[in-house]
Amino acid sequence: MAFLGTILSFFFTSSVWAHSDGHLQEAWWQMWNFSFVICMNLALVFGCYLYGSLQRKKRFPADNHARWQLWTFLSGILFLFLALVSPLDPLSDYLGWVHMLQHTILMMIASPLLALSSLRYVNQWVLPKTLAKRIWILKSNLKKTFLGRISYPLTIFWLYTVTLWIWHLPVLYETALSHPLVHDLQHLSFFLTSYFFWILILDPFAKRSLRPEMSLVYLFVSSIHAMILGVLMALSPRVWYEPYIKTAPLFGWDSLEDQQLAGLIMWMPAGITYLLAAVYMFTKIFKPAGAAAPQK
Repeated sequence: MAFLGTILSFFFTSSVWAHSDGHLQEAWWQMWNFSFVICMNLALVFGCYLYGSLQRKKRFPADNHARWQLWTFLSGILFLFLALVSPLDPLSDYLGWVHMLQHTILMMIASPLLALSSLRYVNQWVLPKTLAKRIWILKSNLKKTFLGRISYPLTIFWLYTVTLWIWHLPVLYETALSHPLVHDLQHLSFFLTSYFFWILILDPFAKRSLRPEMSLVYLFVSSIHAMILGVLMALSPRVWYEPYIKTAPLFGWDSLEDQQLAGLIMWMPAGITYLLAAVYMFTKIFKPAGAAAPQK
C-alpha cells in the first residue's frame, strides 16, 4: 500500500506559476509544489511504514535493524519531499542543473535510502494476515511469468541503464519539459528503475539481492556509464536542450554554463552514492562470519 502511494505521488506534480518572467529570480523561493496528491501519498507512505515498523517491533523486539532502517526511511521520504514539493520541482522547468539535481535526488539519494529501509518488507506488516498471505501467493505465481523474469538482476540493470540514457535524448527530454504528464512519467521511471536497482544492492530482505562481490561489479559498471553521460553533457560545445536557451537567462544563467553544471552534477556528486555503496559492500565482504543477520 505504501509503495503504491510512493508511485502515485509522482503524478500530478506539475503546477502553473503565476509569476512574470521578470520576477522569477525574486519569487523562486515561493514556488513550492504543494500538490494534494503528492502530499497525501507521501503522508500515506509515512504512516504505513511507521505502523509496519511498530508491528515488526512487536514481533521481533530484539531486531536491531528496525531502528536504523526507520532512520533511512525517514531520510528517503525527506529527500522525496525535497525533490517533488520544494522549489526544485518548478525550477527544474527553467534550469537544467536544477533538473539534474532533482533527478540525482530521486535516483541516487531517495531511492537507495528507501531500498535500504526495506520498504516492501515492512509494508507486509500493514496488511491483515489473510490478505498478506493471498498477496504472497499471487507474487509467487507472478514469479513464474514474464513479469517475474524481469525482476532478475541483469534485467533490472539494463532497465536502469536504458532509462537513464533514453530520457536524456533531446526529443524525449524536451517533450517532458513541455508536457506535464510525460514529465511525471520521466520521474516515475527514473525512481522505479533506480529503486529496484538499489534493492538488488542494498535491501537486506530482498530475496534476489546480489552477493557483495557481484554488487561491486554492478556498481562499477553503473558508475562508469553514468559518468560518461555526465562528461558528454558537461563538455559538449553546444546546448542539448533548446528550452533552456530561453529559460536559463531568466535566472541569470548562460544556457551552456547551465548545462555544464548539470553534467558536472551527474559526473561527480552523483557518483558519491556509488562510492559509498561500494564501501558498504566491502564491509559486508569482510564482515565477521558470526555477525547477526536481520530477522525475517
